[in-house]
Amino acid sequence: MKKNISVTILLCLLAPFFSAGQTAKKMDSTDLRSLYNSSYVTAAVNYASDWVFAGRKDSVKCPYISPAVSYYHKSGLFVRGQLSYLTAASAGRIDMFSFSGGYLFSKNRLYGGADGSVQLFNDSSYAVSSAMSGRIGVYTGYDFSIFELTLDVNGLFGQEATDLLTGIELSRRFWLFNDRVTIYPSVYVLAGTQNYYSDYYTTRRSGAKGRAGRGGTGESEVTSLISSTTRRFELLSVDISLPLSYSFSQCKISFTPVYSFPQNIPVVTTNGITSRQDFGNLFYWTAGIRYIF
Repeated sequence: MKKNISVTILLCLLAPFFSAGQTAKKMDSTDLRSLYNSSYVTAAVNYASDWVFAGRKDSVKCPYISPAVSYYHKSGLFVRGQLSYLTAASAGRIDMFSFSGGYLFSKNRLYGGADGSVQLFNDSSYAVSSAMSGRIGVYTGYDFSIFELTLDVNGLFGQEATDLLTGIELSRRFWLFNDRVTIYPSVYVLAGTQNYYSDYYTTRRSGAKGRAGRGGTGESEVTSLISSTTRRFELLSVDISLPLSYSFSQCKISFTPVYSFPQNIPVVTTNGITSRQDFGNLFYWTAGIRYIF
């Protein structure tokens, strides 16, 4: 049934570019079984309290309102377009456009998909993943009835850096009140490289692209220090989330609180001063409404 279809948009977000950060919730086996009944179009508006990507964020809060339109064909093919408007009082603007497409499948208890996306960020963006311009990814999962286990692999691409991220998610879905209310607790563990983080600090946050209000000093020092650690493949974050949704007619209202435990944050050197952009454990949330045509 259509009311069981859950397309929860996080960072930015968030696909597996999304799943690695703040991005669209991957469809599980229940979603995919519903998808093959018919083709459909969805329109959604989502709000994210901050942009957190792989347990990383900027010191400046980055809240987004993101309208999106998606088309899902009953064959499993889909396309999506989205823009994100930065609602911070000091910088209200369209901060990102995103275009994505891919293929989803489900067979018995096995499910998965492959997709790619292009992200176009404003040059002044302080979303920590704004140095990346593209992503390709695959994921697969299995429904064990008492829980679902999902694995994903993603490649991230930018002008100066590429990264490989892999994640594993353990989740379970519960239905209440005649299937109108869905609770979907999950734990997501992410590992990979973080060259995008080095690129963000050296070419964007440092002011190399003319970011207003930020200095550009210490760029060479930042590069020499971060590049030695960000190439390592290591644990990046552990995220615990509790997506909640309520369905009525062709609409779905969703709310997702996320608690993120960042791991292995690189150090940054500016003007000879070394520091770690460690904000401790991170809490953020997303909320949205979606309509199926």
